[in-house]
Amino acid sequence: MVVSDVRTARALPEDPFRRAGLAVRRCTRLDEAEALCAELRPRLAFLPLTVDGEPASRLLHQCLALAPAPVVVVIASHDEINAAAEAMRAGAFDCLFLPFSPGRLEKTIASAIKAMPGLDPTEPVPVATANAAPPYRAENAVLAASQDLRAVLARARTVAASQAPVIVTGEVGTGKSLFAREIHAASPRARIPPVTLDAPTLTADQLDAATRGKAVNGTLVIEEICDLPTKLQSRLLALIDEHIGQPDAPRIIATTRHDPLRAIREGHLRPELYYRLNVAALTLPPLRGRGDDITLIARTRLAEFARAEGRAISGFADAALELIKSYDWPGNARELVNLVWSLVLTQHGPLITPDILPAMIADPARHTPAMGQGAEPAGLVGLSLAEIERRVIEATIRAEGGSVPRAARVLDVSPSTIYRKREAWETGAGG
Repeated sequence: MVVSDVRTARALPEDPFRRAGLAVRRCTRLDEAEALCAELRPRLAFLPLTVDGEPASRLLHQCLALAPAPVVVVIASHDEINAAAEAMRAGAFDCLFLPFSPGRLEKTIASAIKAMPGLDPTEPVPVATANAAPPYRAENAVLAASQDLRAVLARARTVAASQAPVIVTGEVGTGKSLFAREIHAASPRARIPPVTLDAPTLTADQLDAATRGKAVNGTLVIEEICDLPTKLQSRLLALIDEHIGQPDAPRIIATTRHDPLRAIREGHLRPELYYRLNVAALTLPPLRGRGDDITLIARTRLAEFARAEGRAISGFADAALELIKSYDWPGNARELVNLVWSLVLTQHGPLITPDILPAMIADPARHTPAMGQGAEPAGLVGLSLAEIERRVIEATIRAEGGSVPRAARVLDVSPSTIYRKREAWETGAGG
C-alpha cells in the first residue's frame, strides 16, 4: 500500500515497487487509506506523516495494530524530525526524509521486503523484471536537515544527470564518499555499480583495468585524488583525454580532504588534472555548528543501529542530545555515526543518557575545539605538546572509524609510529 499526496506523489513512483515484484495499491486520501488498510491488510506500507496537511498518525497506528503488522516506511519532511522519531518509536521500520534519491528508495524497498511478515527467508526475493537490471543501491543516504547541506545535496542531484566530472572536497568524515555514491545513484548510470579506487594505494594496472573494464559506461570514483602519485596523475590525464567524446567513457568523481589549490601550489596535484576534474565542484561543510544535521544523523542512525543490533533503545534523553549538539565533532559525521553505534552496543536502558557519553562530550569544561579548517586552537592553550599530539592522534583515529592505517595516512606518518605512541601512552612511558 502506497499513500501519497501532491507533495509526495513524484517521490513514490510505482515502477521501483513493481520491479521488486510487488503489487501496488495506491491511495491519496487518509479516509481511503484507512479503509484500504482494513480491507487489504498489506504486508508493506509507505505513508507520509502528513497527507494534504493532515497528520497520518491514526493511519500509522491502525497499520501497526494489524496482526501480523505490516512493515511500515514513513515519509517525512525535514521539519518533521520529532514526528519521525515518534513514528520510529511506535514501530515504523524506516523513515525517508524528502527529498530522497531513487537509489535510496530502491534500497529501502529491498530492505523492507526482507522484513515483511510471512516471507520465507530461504526464498529469493525478486528485485527486477527479466529485462531490467536492478539499480545500484547506495549503502546509506545523505541525511541533510540544515540549509547549508541541503543546498549542497540539491546541487549534487542537479549535476548527477550530466556526464561532467565532479570533484568533492571537505574535511575528514564529512561524507565525501557518500555524496559520490549519491551522485551516482541519481545518475543515468545508476544500474551499473560504481568502481571505487583509493588514490594513495593505486597502481597503474588497476587504473587501466578500471577505465577499460567495470567502469565503462559507469562511474569511476577516485578517493583522495590529491594523494595520487604524480606518475599516475599523468596516466589519468591521458586516459581522460583518450575517452573525451566517447559514449562509453566512465564518469569520474574525485574526492579529497585537501584544498586542491594548495595541493597544486605545493606540487602534490597537477593543475591540468585539477582543471579537467573541476567541472562540477561540491564543497561539504563541516558538521560543527549544524545542530539540525547532528540531531537528524544521531536519531536516524540510532534507530538503524538499534534495529540491526536487536537493542530496545528508543532515543536520546534531551540532555544527552543537547551535549551531542554542542560538541565540535572534529571527525565530522563519521565520528558521530561511530559514537552512536558504540552507544547502542553499550547502553542497556531505553534512552541514551548523559552519563554514558564520552567525557569529552559529557563534560563541557573538558571540551576541546575541533582542529579542522578554520578552527581556533584556544582550547589547547596550556597543554603540553605531547598532550596536544595525543589528542589529535586519538581524534583522527576515531574519525577514521578506529583504523590506525587510515589515521596514519591522514596524519602523514607511518602506522608503526602511531602504534608505538599508543603503547607508550598505555604503559605511561610517554611519547
